Amino acid sequence: MDKKIRNYMIGNYGMFFIKEDDIDRHIDFKVQHLIHDGSQVRELVNRQSRQMNNCRDVITGTIFAKRYSVLAMGFLNLMSQFEIILDTNPRHSGIKLTKNGCMNFIFPESALFLSVK
Repeated sequence: MDKKIRNYMIGNYGMFFIKEDDIDRHIDFKVQHLIHDGSQVRELVNRQSRQMNNCRDVITGTIFAKRYSVLAMGFLNLMSQFEIILDTNPRHSGIKLTKNGCMNFIFPESALFLSVK
């Protein structure tokens, strides 16, 4: 992926593509763990709530869902505009919490595929 596309995806969708051997230090929560481990979900909600002035869990959950939907928009944008397919398998995708409840989506570079027409 060229630098222009990479910067576009970071700036518009908070999507980062990291070398496989370096990815774990960039992830706070692996998506697969969130799916299978309720304690991980609780930790994520607690941390995001603290970042957002200790708002109620239902508000944090709603904001999380809204922000997570940005991933779908980025996925579609990669396909339609750049003809790049992103493998969003939960085993290798992750979330990095930033500030004010925001989050980045972290993928290994190997999750990117050029589409074939």
